[in-house]
Amino acid sequence: MKKNRNLYRYIKLPIYIFIFTIIIWSTYWFLGTTYIENRVLKDNSLRYEKSTISGYPFHFDINLKQLKYNLFKQTTLKEINLKTFAWRFDQIRLLINDQISYQISNSIKIIALPSNLIIDFYNYNKNHKEFKIFGNDIVFSENYSNKSFSIDGISGTIKHEGIYKIDIVTNKGRSSLTAQGYVDTQNEYLEGNIEFSFSDPNDIKRLFQIFGINIEENPITNLLIYRGKIDLIFEDGMSLLGPLPIGRAPKLK
Repeated sequence: MKKNRNLYRYIKLPIYIFIFTIIIWSTYWFLGTTYIENRVLKDNSLRYEKSTISGYPFHFDINLKQLKYNLFKQTTLKEINLKTFAWRFDQIRLLINDQISYQISNSIKIIALPSNLIIDFYNYNKNHKEFKIFGNDIVFSENYSNKSFSIDGISGTIKHEGIYKIDIVTNKGRSSLTAQGYVDTQNEYLEGNIEFSFSDPNDIKRLFQIFGINIEENPITNLLIYRGKIDLIFEDGMSLLGPLPIGRAPKLK
């Protein structure tokens, strides 16, 4: 009996510490859930039909259905899963394997259907954010003329340091298409310069056809694509493909 008492005396402090740690950690996790629900998910630019938060005790796993997000135009995602460690709000993983639609105009929308798309978000500080993108088997289409374009894989980064710096590579079979450049979202209209480099000219033709731009209709742009590079420029409220004006730049404000 005396041995049992001595044993209890030695183990009761670790037990109390363990129970206290569980209570503190559980309180922190549920307060974090409340913060996400009442602050993060109540953002005025976000609308969704249903949200759930799980992952206790080590993660916050957030599931959103029918998410609508207004950035340049309205973007709709049928379902998105966000995951972050309970102690690392500055690193978030987005997993998307359902339809994404982007409204270009009242009648035209771009639809992307990924087999698997992962976006890792790193919030280093207020002026330095980074998105790392990985995906495969993605089909792009538009609802107006039913044109479509598919890729086998996508990878790359988008860094935000005052402006967004883009470095994205897609591949389809043996051909590849790279987008490198920057966009600035601080003014009334989108500004920037994105250079597309490609091994197969037909890939860039199909890509721009999705956005309602037929490169082959203009002899200048049709000639430029056969050198394997062409620039998409947003400048002074206008969009240009190479030297050719193709319409207004996206309005941001």
